[in-house]
Amino acid sequence: MKDVMKQIDFKSMLIGVLSSVLVFVLVGAKNTPESLGDIVVDSIQIVDGGDLKILNKAGKPTGVFSSDEDGGVLRIMNKEGKFAATLGNYENGGRLGISNKEGKIVAVFPN
Repeated sequence: MKDVMKQIDFKSMLIGVLSSVLVFVLVGAKNTPESLGDIVVDSIQIVDGGDLKILNKAGKPTGVFSSDEDGGVLRIMNKEGKFAATLGNYENGGRLGISNKEGKIVAVFPN
């Protein structure tokens, strides 16, 4: 047995080990889906004025929750990604804006 071990050099041993590791990695590799499924957490914090966006299957935003110097803003968009409604806190208090299907503002409460 010792004679056989003396005949195996270090390079051959290393090639064998690395080949085995490569096979295990390739067998264990699988395509990851675009969606991670349901994520359950106790809290999520977005700092530095970041946005929380909800996208439809086409990748267009349908909802955005963000913050600015006046407070929080909730924006709801139609399927084309154009504004449908905006609810936010502004310098004089809360405001609700309603837009038509082209995204143009048609009503603001309070004015």
